[in-house]
Amino acid sequence: MNESSLIIFGGKGGVGKTTCSAAVALSIAELEERTLLFSTDPAHSLGDCLVQAVGPSIVPVAGVRNLDVLEVDPEVVLRRFRAEHEGHLRAILSSGTYLDESDIDGLTSLTIPGLDEVMGLKSVMDLMEEGRYSTYVLDTAPTGHALRLLSMPDVLESWIGALARLRYRYREVVYHMAREEADCPQDDFLFTMKRTIKRMKALLKDPRRSRFVLVTTPEALAVEESARLLEHLKRFGIPVRSVVVNGLLPEEGEICRFCKVKRREQERYWNELEKRFQKEHLIRVAREPDDIRGVDKLRRLGAEILPHLDLPSGPGKRGARSISLAASPYIASCREP
Repeated sequence: MNESSLIIFGGKGGVGKTTCSAAVALSIAELEERTLLFSTDPAHSLGDCLVQAVGPSIVPVAGVRNLDVLEVDPEVVLRRFRAEHEGHLRAILSSGTYLDESDIDGLTSLTIPGLDEVMGLKSVMDLMEEGRYSTYVLDTAPTGHALRLLSMPDVLESWIGALARLRYRYREVVYHMAREEADCPQDDFLFTMKRTIKRMKALLKDPRRSRFVLVTTPEALAVEESARLLEHLKRFGIPVRSVVVNGLLPEEGEICRFCKVKRREQERYWNELEKRFQKEHLIRVAREPDDIRGVDKLRRLGAEILPHLDLPSGPGKRGARSISLAASPYIASCREP
């Protein structure tokens, strides 16, 4: 790919986002795409999924070429951001307000609600601007966190706008008093932040470079939450083309009475998903009898999902609206007692 692409996996908690994102990242990497798999979920589980140590530093995935993994620590990113830019923030606040040093100390050290999402999104942009990878696969936190993450460009834009207004007023005063422009590093800081936010918003809304893959299960709560999430994503202008429906029981073969009842219930919710997601590709993923952990199992799952994802100008391709469960390597049979 000429430009790097971002694939975001999101959905309700417990539907298999981490497993699906890890599996797809692994399959993309094995197509000779330099790939970074990373998480902004405060409760990270990529290490458990890959069965290896993962942390706030980029490490290679054992036994897989072209795939690195990272669990973003918002506190580490925040400390780095403060160390680099706190001087600029203090200068803007001291010159553009009547706050004293103790007030400014309190503001710059304040833990602001949602700041973990801000730092998570900033990490996405920082990593992509480095250009070390052609594909970035993001495992998000459950729906509420993910929505805050994706709404952060607008929040950041308002925040930078307020700081810019303070700087503008200060420059006006300096000009009227001294008849000279008050150019300084703080202006460069604000300009750089504004440009970063603009690029961030453009990336998330660009269907050629970014895609949100919604993961759900055929259950009442998951269907309702997924439908609401899709509406929010549409309002943000974030493209969604594929919906992975995870945990389906087998359609064929001899299954027990419990599984038959559960399968009929799942089929009812599958039909509901087809009604609500008429413009998106629904991808069936069957339930496996044991946990999908480790490279070998993730590789099989990734090979099942990836060909049917509609991804941005990358290794994925447009697939059929749904996949026959009979073709899945994860079909299990439960015989009548």
